Amino acid sequence: MATISSSVNGNVLGTIYRELKGLTQQQVADYLGFKSTARISKWEKGVQYPHLVNFIQLLKLYGANANEIYNITS
Repeated sequence: MATISSSVNGNVLGTIYRELKGLTQQQVADYLGFKSTARISKWEKGVQYPHLVNFIQLLKLYGANANEIYNITS
């Protein structure tokens, strides 16, 4: 069974990958169909985490996979 490391830093979820792609929070919000950047900001701060559908969209946008973002082990 796969587990997600409890040491996940919410910042990794977005900020690093977003900045590597040269995207702003507003551009990510627009891509996901959000009116504001509030959710993106909360995800990046680790206050909230995205629903699975949004997480998959982020992976596609950032060209990443779940193993890169979360330390998933068997």
